[in-house]
Amino acid sequence: MATSLPLRCAPASGLHTHEEPHMSADRILDAFPYNPTTDWNKNEEFFNFTRGRFVCNEAMELALRQVRFDMNELARVAARAVGSQRCVTVEKYPDGTFNKAFLMTMEDGKEAVAKVPTRNAGQAHFTIASEVATMEFARTVLKNPVPKVLEWSSRAEFNAVGAEYIIMEKVNGIPLDHVWARLGMEQKLEIIKSIARCQKNWMRANFSQFGSLYFTQDLENGDGVSYTDAQGSELTDDRFSIGPSVGRHCFDDGRAEISFDRGPCKHPFPTHSANLLRYSLGRNVEEYVLAIGNREVACIANMERLPKSPLTLPGPYARTRAKKLAALQINSQLAKYLLPTDPALLSSNIWHSDLHGENILVNPDNPTEVVGIIDWQSIQLVPLYENGTVPSFLHYDGPEVKGIERPKCPDTSEMDSAARASAMTLWVQMLLVACYRKLISARMPTLYRALEFCDTTFYNLLLFPQNFLLDGETTYQWTVGNKLEQCWPSVPRFEAYGSPAFPIKFSAEERKQIEDDHEAANKGQNYLSDLRDRTGLDLISTKGLVCHSDYEYMKDILREEKEVALREFATTEDERKLVEEGWPFDD
Repeated sequence: MATSLPLRCAPASGLHTHEEPHMSADRILDAFPYNPTTDWNKNEEFFNFTRGRFVCNEAMELALRQVRFDMNELARVAARAVGSQRCVTVEKYPDGTFNKAFLMTMEDGKEAVAKVPTRNAGQAHFTIASEVATMEFARTVLKNPVPKVLEWSSRAEFNAVGAEYIIMEKVNGIPLDHVWARLGMEQKLEIIKSIARCQKNWMRANFSQFGSLYFTQDLENGDGVSYTDAQGSELTDDRFSIGPSVGRHCFDDGRAEISFDRGPCKHPFPTHSANLLRYSLGRNVEEYVLAIGNREVACIANMERLPKSPLTLPGPYARTRAKKLAALQINSQLAKYLLPTDPALLSSNIWHSDLHGENILVNPDNPTEVVGIIDWQSIQLVPLYENGTVPSFLHYDGPEVKGIERPKCPDTSEMDSAARASAMTLWVQMLLVACYRKLISARMPTLYRALEFCDTTFYNLLLFPQNFLLDGETTYQWTVGNKLEQCWPSVPRFEAYGSPAFPIKFSAEERKQIEDDHEAANKGQNYLSDLRDRTGLDLISTKGLVCHSDYEYMKDILREEKEVALREFATTEDERKLVEEGWPFDD
């Protein structure tokens, strides 16, 4: 694995050495003006998580989001970065999940955004170093609307601030979420086209490795990067190199403490032509999927205690290391057959995988103009088939849209006004997704093929093993035994590997156990899904965050729900113990 060099705060490629750093002014919490005796370090809100409370593991979650540093020094760094004498106002944005962000205003009116990662953001040095390099590549090479980084440091122990940080320009835009609901259909379609153009730019650079992007100077063994452009020409750029992945699955849920291969996955041959590059990636992608499986094996086998599942209530289903490792053993035998045969779907690209409405900034005077895409933290270079998903800002609750056909307009003639409004809202949401898919099919057929692959069982069987540490092993084994075996001759690489017999043999006893586990796990999943719908609690992305005023009420609700779960699922002492120990809302 590549390792880091000592601190480099000096400029790289013209640079000096976010989540939510560009929220509009009404989202800023407090402003703290400067006077000659100002000591911004006395304001505890700068350093603590103040956005809400956590209904489980609160002490740990708050500690992970607390970061101590010298705010006075950070303000001086920001002033220097924009060429001003001093910072006169520091304004804190609402706490992000992995970062703190501040709007710094100078005495001459210039502004900058300062971003400081919290302890749960990712691996020290690598997370910030990769974020800055990725932003620079996306901005200067791929010509995306990305904030310019003005100054940064990825080594807290060697700078005067006492924390890693990024100082970037403030984009004069507002989050798309703030205006989306009031935009007309034509305006929304223009925004979809703008995002599609950005995605087309991401596909311009096809890299020869999987991992994350860095400046070459920030990796001990960085040797420059090679990629092919849209015309198939091979280019090299010595400013950048590919190093270890900073994806969340390499860090979250205790993985940070486990030793495993974080990449990059290197191809075994030099890439002197587009055809050879494609062949190399075909080999490389197999290494990539096997490395993911090996990561999960290492974590499941070596963690002192498995993390609780946020998706499946234990009790009906007893999760064990042995069951998870058995599923991963099956994955190691099957994965290579499931990969797409289309070489274009194996390409390695920079891809922003979290395009929700807070990360897309638009011109407040012309909201169809996208002026910024933010939060490039934890970006990975992964196979294109993993990126064949509809952007998050188009997500909705309802039937999934497939293909490019226009969804049928609902018959609302016998509905009351509320039901009619709800049905039409859903139809418009589905229509927008259909428009996106049709646009992609016409302008980026390769990406559309990735979208189609993501609709297959084969993709799901490649996706599930990426998070077996938490969940998914029962669904995976059930799908292998009940779906994949029946359609085995149609797997993508069946003929490429000589039309082999189905490699997995389940005994009658094993099949019964898989059926029983699948049924039991579904009960636990349905219970937690219903609980999430009723309470709005999200244990995955926000770790059970609620607003301050709802905390005591929600804790009471969860205590009652636990008793309901015990009555419903704990019919034996063993089941009661499983529910008690695995209840995800307890510390």
